[in-house]
Amino acid sequence: DVPIQEIRDCGVEDDRLMHVISESVKTVMGEDPLRPLVLGGDHSISYPVVRAVSEKLGGPVDILHLDAHPDIYDAFEGNTYSHASSFARIMEGGYARRLLQVG
Repeated sequence: DVPIQEIRDCGVEDDRLMHVISESVKTVMGEDPLRPLVLGGDHSISYPVVRAVSEKLGGPVDILHLDAHPDIYDAFEGNTYSHASSFARIMEGGYARRLLQVG
C-alpha cells in the first residue's frame, strides 16, 4: 500500500496553501520506505515541495530543473508565490544547495 495525500483545489490564500502542500509532502515522506511523488499543479507548487523535502532531509538539496523558463522572478504580477517565482523562493529560503537549470 502506498499512502496518498490529495489536496485538490484548496481555494485558500497563498501562505496557507504553501503550508498545506509542504505539510502534505512531509506526511508522505514519513512513510517507510520513502517514496514521495508529486503530480499536478503548476510550477508554483515547486517551492513548498522542495521546502518540505529539504526540511525533512535536514538540509538543502541539489536540483536539476528542466524548463524553458528559470522561474526566478521576485514576484510575478504582484504574487511572490507565482509559477514564475518558485525557484526564487527556493534559493532565498536556502532549500537548494545547488540549482542547475537547463532549457
